[in-house]
Amino acid sequence: GPPKAEPAALRYVANRLIVKPRRGATPAALGAAHAALGAQVRRRFAALGDLQVVDLPAAVTVPAAIDRYRRSGLVEYAEPDYIVDLVQQTPNDLSSLLWGLHNTG
Repeated sequence: GPPKAEPAALRYVANRLIVKPRRGATPAALGAAHAALGAQVRRRFAALGDLQVVDLPAAVTVPAAIDRYRRSGLVEYAEPDYIVDLVQQTPNDLSSLLWGLHNTG
């Protein structure tokens, strides 16, 4: 069906992804997955299970890249880099937002 519209609070950076490698995914396999999309790793967070912030080329949309990473079997999750205006969020809203980000369905 048609893509669901994102609520206004869930805008995201158009050319960036957050990727959490699956346990056992090798750096070489992940590197090949990034290269296949033309993606560049911007930042790595070793303390967060090697969580990676990935820049996408202009030709690749965030939803298409997420689909490719999920189908690769190399990631626990891939998701947009949401732009969250924390000043506007109450703690309640924030906890439900964070739950939603990791509910990969």
